[in-house]
Amino acid sequence: MDRPAIITYVYEYADAPGAVVLKELSPSAEDVLGFPTDEWFADAQLWQRLLHPEDAARVIAATWRTTFQRVEYDETYRMITRDSRIVWVHDRAEVERRADGSEVWRGSWTVVPEPVTAGTSETT
Repeated sequence: MDRPAIITYVYEYADAPGAVVLKELSPSAEDVLGFPTDEWFADAQLWQRLLHPEDAARVIAATWRTTFQRVEYDETYRMITRDSRIVWVHDRAEVERRADGSEVWRGSWTVVPEPVTAGTSETT
């Protein structure tokens, strides 16, 4: 059985709106999503733009809940690749909160099959 693709990341959020910096990203990001790492580092908002429109509000709200309510970050959602394919990922992150109010998010996007929802069945 093949192992799922895993992309690891580290984002740093300063204690100011929109102040986000991508610190680390595994090279597998390009293999899975089609964007080279230099594009990711040049554009801290790329992750948000790759979120599927039907998932974006929920996923971004989950990041805010993690920041303000200090709950675990564990979400499954769709991302849109450079060539317009849809990839499902399970995103888990550990959040380090610093005394100055900034945060460091260390996480991973694991490529997963499309979830089976009520009313649908998995085909074999």
